[in-house]
Amino acid sequence: MFSSGIRWWVVTVFAVLSGMLAGCSDEPQNGVDYSGFFEASKAKAEQGDAEGQFNLGMLYYEGNGAARNHVEAVKWWRKAAEQGHVEAQFYLGLSYDNGEGVKQNDVEAMKWYRLAAEQGDATAMRNIGSMYSDGRGVAQSDAEADKWYRKAAELGDPIAQTILEGGMKVEDEIDVKAVKKAAKQGDADAQFKLGEMYNYGRYVTQNDAEAVKWYTQAAKQGHQKAQYELGVMYHLGDGVAQSEVEAAKWYAQAAEQGYEEAQAHLAEMYENGEGVARNEAEAVKWYRKAAEQGHEIAQRRLADMYAEGRGVAKNKAEAIKWYRLAAEQGDEGARYELEALKD
Repeated sequence: MFSSGIRWWVVTVFAVLSGMLAGCSDEPQNGVDYSGFFEASKAKAEQGDAEGQFNLGMLYYEGNGAARNHVEAVKWWRKAAEQGHVEAQFYLGLSYDNGEGVKQNDVEAMKWYRLAAEQGDATAMRNIGSMYSDGRGVAQSDAEADKWYRKAAELGDPIAQTILEGGMKVEDEIDVKAVKKAAKQGDADAQFKLGEMYNYGRYVTQNDAEAVKWYTQAAKQGHQKAQYELGVMYHLGDGVAQSEVEAAKWYAQAAEQGYEEAQAHLAEMYENGEGVARNEAEAVKWYRKAAEQGHEIAQRRLADMYAEGRGVAKNKAEAIKWYRLAAEQGDEGARYELEALKD
């Protein structure tokens, strides 16, 4: 599933990060040691410097200089965005668009894209065009979509130019032959994309077995999202013989890399004894890791464990804390439990 935001996220992140580091006196040597740059950015961010806040968000997103944490990334991007930092506004919009570090919200995504677009950000303009085209966060309007694609194209955005020149829809931007070629040459990102294409029937005929094939190749190269998706395929028995053991194995590999969805699924398997020996302490461990990254369901389940004293000492205050965080993201179950604990 390739929304414009998801599709260009990785490329844009690395492009901005490279430029960001290149112009900084605290640039990490050889792109390896980010600790000095992280500390310098943090100090500036805490003093209210918008550029420092934006940089700190980027470092948290990529896990450079600190543990990867999308929630912290969004926190600092928001602070910078509220000061008018155009790149932070774009990335905050993208976070809402993709539901990374924050609950997915098309209206909020559009709000921040607009603010970035008003400052001349071409990619934000193109994403606004996509949202008008799909009717996400706004009423569907081909005229508005065309207007925003043209604004982006006039600023040199190549994708917007291609859409306009070829009458191409955003969903048709993927070059299937190019993805297949790269996947066959061993590119893990391409293998994952091809697996997704077969999984969801986008640009190719839907085929679960082919999805499993390509997810497996990417997963074996350490691609965390492929590992997670492969775990899901084994868990459901889609395109492969159903196996909770294999599902847990692949969830664990993605979880160890910090992927919050995999952490939440692995926690549930430990809680229920599916594919692994039942271990409530391990369930708490993985629910906590996912919850700390803002995973709504993991926050509620971690609260449940504290409320019931399973896998961890019973602690009403901790239960309230995690129920509140989940409730703030719109989890109705957490809101109900929170009210019950307060009574």
